[in-house]
Amino acid sequence: LAADASVRLVRHALGARVVYDDTGTFDVDAGGRAIRWERRDGVSEEAVRTDLISRVLATALHVAGVTVLHGSGVVADGRALAFLAPKLHGKSTIATALVRAGAALLSDDALPVEAGTPPRARPGVHSVRLWNDTAARLAPDAEHMALGTKRLLRDLPPRSLARSAAPLAAIYLLAP
Repeated sequence: LAADASVRLVRHALGARVVYDDTGTFDVDAGGRAIRWERRDGVSEEAVRTDLISRVLATALHVAGVTVLHGSGVVADGRALAFLAPKLHGKSTIATALVRAGAALLSDDALPVEAGTPPRARPGVHSVRLWNDTAARLAPDAEHMALGTKRLLRDLPPRSLARSAAPLAAIYLLAP
């Protein structure tokens, strides 16, 4: 993860265990429905939230049989659009801009997808982490929670949130 932190994943008969050097141990039950966290001393809420929303949530969904893509998704005209990329490539920014233009947010950072014809993207995390300058430009009136160099955009209006799965119409791979 970083020079001073690593993560380990172990799958076993009772579910899965995700161990972070910095935030603690997350145990996921065999059905992917419950997560138990053993906290490390001095851990920041931002670090735990980041770990939970990214790898731990994805692990829980995987254990439950759902594929999770590292990206953001919106629903426009009844169809899901996914934006995939490594960190710092604009997934959340594009999703937020589209929500501002009338789309509905499916999920940010971890996008659950059901196999099928067509595949369907499911709702997930209904909050978005944005850089401070992006949040000020795209969501100046929204409630923000400061997260160090980023802001958590949460409590979006109900009309801006996708509440059910939608056919996955396109996956965009973002590159700088």
